[in-house]
Amino acid sequence: MHKKVFLKASWIFLLSIILFACQEKKNNDPKTSFDTGRLFIESCLKGDFTKAKELLFQDDQNLKYFEIFQQQYEGFSTAEKEAYKNSDYIIQEIKEPNDTVCLIRYENNYKKVPTNLKLIRNNQQWLVDFKYTFTQQDSIK
Repeated sequence: MHKKVFLKASWIFLLSIILFACQEKKNNDPKTSFDTGRLFIESCLKGDFTKAKELLFQDDQNLKYFEIFQQQYEGFSTAEKEAYKNSDYIIQEIKEPNDTVCLIRYENNYKKVPTNLKLIRNNQQWLVDFKYTFTQQDSIK
């Protein structure tokens, strides 16, 4: 009898751990525009394009630019990829012209090239509008 109770308690404990772990992962999703932008930048620098693509607004232009960007990164030497992975980024400017758009200007300390990132709120989720990065390099407007 004690063996059955112990076995049942063990299964309940194991199931609780699994459910808690799944809930923890879900809670790590970015909630704000800034969190989404930060996670996208970090994922791209580290070469985690699976994660970065999850944060991308899925339209034809964005997917095309993202594919080109990923191919460029994959063409880098091992040393250059390591340099990107080990680099930090500096947020230079954040603008939120309204409650559905956030513009972030940043650079990484490896290449030191100012880059613009646009985030849009779509169905209560912040996503990266990557095409903006390729069309608005001078300043964030």
